[in-house]
Formats: sequence, C-alpha cells, structure tokens
Amino acid sequence: YLDANAVAASTTLVIELPKEAGNDQQGDKANITFAVEAVQANGTGEWKKDAYVTDDAGLQAAVNSGATEIILNEGVDLSKSLVIPAAPATYSLRNAAAPIVIDLNGNTITTTQTSGRAIYVEGVAHLMNGSIETANGVGGIYVTGKNAGIELTDMNVKVTGTGTNAEWNHAAIGAAGGASLVVNSGNYSAETGYGLVV
Repeated sequence: YLDANAVAASTTLVIELPKEAGNDQQGDKANITFAVEAVQANGTGEWKKDAYVTDDAGLQAAVNSGATEIILNEGVDLSKSLVIPAAPATYSLRNAAAPIVIDLNGNTITTTQTSGRAIYVEGVAHLMNGSIETANGVGGIYVTGKNAGIELTDMNVKVTGTGTNAEWNHAAIGAAGGASLVVNSGNYSAETGYGLVV
C-alpha cells in the first residue's frame, strides 16, 4: 500500500525458467499484466474499494463485494441479469449518495438473455458514461422498492425486439414500488415498448 503523498516505489522483476527448459527460450519475450487496486479513506474511518471489471461474472462479483465505485475496462455481455442487491434502509436517493457507482467508461453492456431485464436494482446505484443495449425485447433497467433508486448520467439504453416479455417489460427503464429515479442525461428507447415506465 502507498499513502496518498508517498514517493513512488519501484521494483525489479526477474523471470526464471526451470533448468530443464535449456536455452530454447533465450531472447524470447514475456507479457506481464499488473493489476493496481485503489483503496482510499472515505472520511468516515472506513475504506472504500474501487473495482475494475472486464466481464459479467466480474461485474456481479464487484457489486456483491461492496465496492462503491466500479469501472468497466471494456464492454460486458451479460449471460444473466445483473442484480444490485438491496441497500441498508438508511440509503435512498432521497437522503444519501448512491452507495454503488458503476462507470461504464464509454463502454456498452449487452445481453444474450431472451427474457427479463438486463439489470435489476433492489438497492441504490448510479450508472454513468455508457450504453446498455438489449435484444429479444429484454428490458433495460428495472428498479423496485421504496428504498431502491437509480440515478442515470450520460447513459444510452436501447431495447430492441419483442421476445416473450409483456409490452411494459420491454421498457428501457422501469421503476415500481416507490423506487426513486433520477435521469440527468442520456437517451432511453424501446423498439416495441416504452422508454420509461414508472
């Protein structure tokens, strides 16, 4: 770990091959990937952990881990719905900042599902800076529950196709059960359903 004002550290990396490899790899190149994890104090004495993800399993795992800021390094294709779990009752868009921020970082979330929605929000989240595109009439984002809420900034959500969903389930954004919805900017459309259902 490095403190915020620490002097940058450096290290030397040496790759050793087993003796039985002989000289066959002499002069060959190796690709090495480093993962850097940002951890910072949030002013309450607790720690905030950021997560960088590249696939659907990693995205759901990051949400489940309690990470408060999740950044997509590339597009993600969902094989099943992403579920943002219920937040503590003290959280809501009405009285607190979203505990989970998902920054799509200019990338697109797609899905291979044939029914349901791409994202179910039972807690509180802020999605920003990217696109969600579904086919087969699969809905975009569905948020439900009186303590649940979604904030959207610079998002483009597009639903195409019909599939087996009821028409209102084709919506790009759906909110029910007293959930909160804040749309700051973006485009939200559905080919055969509604852009927004509340």
